[in-house]
Amino acid sequence: MTLGEKFLKTSMIYFIVGITMGALFTIKSIKPVHDFVLQSPIFAGAHSHINLIGWVSLAIIGGIYMMIKDKPMHSEKIGNTGFWLLNSGISIMFILMLIAGYIGSSLAIAGNGAMIEAETSPYMILIMVFAIVIAIGAYLTVHPHTPPHIIIDFPFPIYDQFLCLPISFLKSISIAFILKK
Repeated sequence: MTLGEKFLKTSMIYFIVGITMGALFTIKSIKPVHDFVLQSPIFAGAHSHINLIGWVSLAIIGGIYMMIKDKPMHSEKIGNTGFWLLNSGISIMFILMLIAGYIGSSLAIAGNGAMIEAETSPYMILIMVFAIVIAIGAYLTVHPHTPPHIIIDFPFPIYDQFLCLPISFLKSISIAFILKK
């Protein structure tokens, strides 16, 4: 199975999870679930992240990989590493958001609304950590299609790898499209 196929198949799993979650949240006949979900906006965040990052982003990446499948990858290992970092980051972030949403809703229903931020903040820190894992995975999925000598070649006297990472990511995307032509 090619890397593009992996991304497309995985995006379909996220699509099914996101659509099922959205349906459960909006069906008012399942009143306990509907009312519980309305107590915490973190559930809406989990739903949007699983749809936008999980489904849409992975489908776009998979589609791009399928379009440029004729071009050789410089490193299949880096591409697979990016795939697994993206998926582990998305999955763990989603689970953490559901746990934080459950805690927030439970506290709101119990009348302890003042404790919500204190109780969910450790989960929010972990969510931010896994957002960074997702960003690194996204970078690594584009990285294998760029020639090694083009990755980072900045003429700046002050060279900071963290500053260059987003710029290198954008350069990698543009180079991947140029290589296709």
